[in-house]
Amino acid sequence: MHENNERICGNCALKHPKDQTCLIFKESFPAEQSACPKFTKTIRICALCGNILLTPGILESINGTYINYHDECAKYMGTCQTCDQGASCSFKTDPSPIPPVIMQTQRKGNMVIQQQVKNPERIEATCAKGCPCYNPTIGCLKEEGYCGKWTYRNIKEKQNNA
Repeated sequence: MHENNERICGNCALKHPKDQTCLIFKESFPAEQSACPKFTKTIRICALCGNILLTPGILESINGTYINYHDECAKYMGTCQTCDQGASCSFKTDPSPIPPVIMQTQRKGNMVIQQQVKNPERIEATCAKGCPCYNPTIGCLKEEGYCGKWTYRNIKEKQNNA
């Protein structure tokens, strides 16, 4: 048996616990084989996308909790995709019989233009009545992708509570 401090495939945290295949290369290697440069004793998971971190990534403290995420995922910090409010939308999910879109007709000279628009009555009933992502002047801030009310959404915690 090999000592746990040896840098061999058998001691790598990246081997799948059931079938012993490498999570990076998707193939099985002999446990005694010298480890590749990806060898690690611990697996870090990106707090934003949930994939394995192979590089140190970014470590950030949010509300006293440290999260680790990919450099590529950093572009989502501060946006609706990582915001606690960004995951739900009462406009889309409310069971109200008010239709989400209506047909709008505009006349421009001798032309008539018809297009579907968000139903202002539904916006008033769902968004304007308490959605923190709604601004009466701008409208739905989720359509902008970000706002000043951003709060970090712990994706792993949400998945565990679902």
